[in-house]
Amino acid sequence: MIQRLLIANRGEIACRIIKTAQRRGIETLAVYSDADQGSLHTEMADQAFRLPGELPVDTYLNIDLIVELALKNKADAIHPGYGFLSENPEFCQACENNKLTFIGPSSEIIRQMGDKAAAKTLIQSIDVPTLTSFQETEPQKTSPQETGPQHKSQEIKRFQQAAKKIGFPVLIKAVAGGGGKGMRIVEQEDLFDSAYRSAQSEALASFGNDRVLIEKYLAAPRHVEVQVFADTQGSCLTLSTRDCSIQRRYQKIIEEAPAPNLSSELRNQLAESASKIVSALHYEGAGTIEFLVDGEDYYFMEMNTRLQVEHPTTEQVMGYDLVDWQISVAEGAPLPVSQPQLAAQGHSIEARIYAEDPYQQFLPVAGTLQQVEFPESTASTRIDSGIRSGDALSPYYDPMVAKVICHGADRAEAITRLSHALEQVHLAGIKTNLDFLKSVLNSEPFGAATLNTAFINEHRQSLFNIDQQEIQHNLIAGVLFFVAQQTQHYRNTPRCSPWDNHNAWRLNQTSQQTLFIQLASPSSIEKTYAIKISRPQSASNSPKINLELSIEGQTHSISGSVDQRCIRYSSDQQQFSIPHHYNSPTLTLFSQSYTTQWLIHSELDQDYGSSAQQGDGNKAPMSGRIVQLLAEPGETLPAGAPVLTMEAMKMEHTLKMADAGELTKFCCQPNDLVKEDDILYLFTPHAEPLEKEPS
Repeated sequence: MIQRLLIANRGEIACRIIKTAQRRGIETLAVYSDADQGSLHTEMADQAFRLPGELPVDTYLNIDLIVELALKNKADAIHPGYGFLSENPEFCQACENNKLTFIGPSSEIIRQMGDKAAAKTLIQSIDVPTLTSFQETEPQKTSPQETGPQHKSQEIKRFQQAAKKIGFPVLIKAVAGGGGKGMRIVEQEDLFDSAYRSAQSEALASFGNDRVLIEKYLAAPRHVEVQVFADTQGSCLTLSTRDCSIQRRYQKIIEEAPAPNLSSELRNQLAESASKIVSALHYEGAGTIEFLVDGEDYYFMEMNTRLQVEHPTTEQVMGYDLVDWQISVAEGAPLPVSQPQLAAQGHSIEARIYAEDPYQQFLPVAGTLQQVEFPESTASTRIDSGIRSGDALSPYYDPMVAKVICHGADRAEAITRLSHALEQVHLAGIKTNLDFLKSVLNSEPFGAATLNTAFINEHRQSLFNIDQQEIQHNLIAGVLFFVAQQTQHYRNTPRCSPWDNHNAWRLNQTSQQTLFIQLASPSSIEKTYAIKISRPQSASNSPKINLELSIEGQTHSISGSVDQRCIRYSSDQQQFSIPHHYNSPTLTLFSQSYTTQWLIHSELDQDYGSSAQQGDGNKAPMSGRIVQLLAEPGETLPAGAPVLTMEAMKMEHTLKMADAGELTKFCCQPNDLVKEDDILYLFTPHAEPLEKEPS
């Protein structure tokens, strides 16, 4: 029996495992990097141990250090969670060698299925459909003289020739790991070289393995997976299906179970193929078989030999704790039910909240979450998160903040409950994809379950459309907040002299002033409004604030009040109540559809606007590591031309010229660690812009 369990992970999955283990009476040991000191999972665990450093390679990917900690502190099992070392056969092998129970399958199976090239070979041998592909099952043998740039060029040439034979577009995919890392779509031959190198570089950084394969790319399939579970007695279960088609950057953001709009025949075929794979492997533990579905045709994509991020949707419809099952199976117990006893009840949908900006190609962001509020967990609403107010999101790890999972009697009810739950999530301090998730859930195509992996691109115009009327409601609330601040400041001044009043007070006249309020987020509609405010005389001790506002030629009469949590006002015969968070100089408002961020300036602010138009395309958008320089000093480049690539939050990002000009100097080199807003390169703008590169 497992008595002391070390969790070799962080964040929400570490918290989840700790809860289940402690419920079973198992003592839990957490590990943490310097960036995660004091994080929630370290406080929940019975004991926590430091992994010196911040980079994943030094901490959560450090096999020797984690195994040493487990042995030193008398752990008898390790749960890897997902990501990091969860599918690393060397880590599993190290556990086996040191007689530590690894919560998962054997190192042999992880090695076989973790290598996508070897996995494809196995799957083809048991007649499960796969896409046309090419891989080098074994790396090409080379002499010491053949391992440099010339060998790399020959390797790329072999893959490029295979891609031509398969037919473009093709997908380059890392043979190790998952989560969309090390994947690139190549539409045409002349783009193959750079895409191949980029995929390899990202795969090496994420998984320590730069091998890739290529396969035929399907433009708009569905991504459907089957949850499988097997015990040491040879029993195997398939636990419903999940649809994970709503993706950006090849990573899932909304998942649901069971997968909707599948024919009974196709559903049965997917389950049968998943069972065949598990049986062929003599598998043990939790796993996921992932398929691409194109109409009634389906193709094996990969097997994840671990728990998935989206496993809570299966738990909600099946009614079982899969982490609890993992521990039981690792202890040698049989599965508690048989296949005929399993039946999905209702529908479950999960939304992943990420620290990223959907309006800037979903670029991840790092920073401090000043306020974190989630709805209360209920029988139908579940919150999985390892984040609290005041926590910092490190640039070194995945930018997921939380998962909100809702269950309903049917899909429509699950959507309604999840939409309502997301409206109650309040996150201030950084940009997130929260508003975008609401937009997807409330869209007509999602409601109709017309799902595929190109969903976001196909419906981009409607999904990214901003309701200007709701933005204006937020704008009015921001003005009211500023006036309330002025009023409170005046009341708190000891002498309370008219000369201390900064609200444009006039003797026997209506006070008038101009307020500049800048919308900083959503970033797609960054804008500064000049608002003329007239304030009729009213009792100085009245809690109500009455204003006449002139906004872009329209006049609005408002009456409202502000307290520590909420701005309430009436305007145009409508009532509004908008929660807020203020951390000078940023006001964050949480309305039904949007989390907006505002910067407020009075007409007396001397410095306002002095730097508003300064370009910052040559600055690091976040902390990270420089991967490659893509241009040469002295080159004349158009706006949008790639300049360098950097790695941050487990992804590679290409930084481009903000304006046309001559690249004069790099302020960084490959492998340099840079901080947010560091100057990365210098350039001399051109008076006449060059033709912008096509995006």
